[in-house]
Amino acid sequence: MSETSKAKLRILLASSPYGGSLHEKLVEYLQEQHADDVEVEDLGILPTYYEAAYKAGQAIDRASGKGLPDRAILCSSRGQGVAIVANKFKRVYATMVRDVEDAVSARSADHSNVLCLGARVTTFEDAQEAVEAWLKTSPGENWAETLREQILGAPAAIQGLDFASPLD
Repeated sequence: MSETSKAKLRILLASSPYGGSLHEKLVEYLQEQHADDVEVEDLGILPTYYEAAYKAGQAIDRASGKGLPDRAILCSSRGQGVAIVANKFKRVYATMVRDVEDAVSARSADHSNVLCLGARVTTFEDAQEAVEAWLKTSPGENWAETLREQILGAPAAIQGLDFASPLD
């Protein structure tokens, strides 16, 4: 790779049947509009929301463990279930968003590496704008320096927390 060329960001997309139409439109959109800077990996429309979230979450967790900046987009009926399942993985920060403001906050404050969209609550146009904002936003962006330091240190600090249930 030459000094002037930059590695493409890999984005995985997966969906439940209820998010399938949004999923297909986003795959096509990203392949057309981001051919130069994004490698789209379509994991498909899986039979259930939890299978889609598991498959994408596992891939992002592995990539993050290797230091890769890969991200994923999950589509379902409302986006909540896929976010819950994907977040079971240690290095996944899945966030459900409905608009640009949610997407910017998810990425800048919460290090979101998995964007969860609900086809029943988000139009394709709103999803498209949210994806663009999420792609362009960096963790810690637009925050005061003291908060920015806390935000940038959050993933390492969270990894150090013990999430075992007191009943285990």
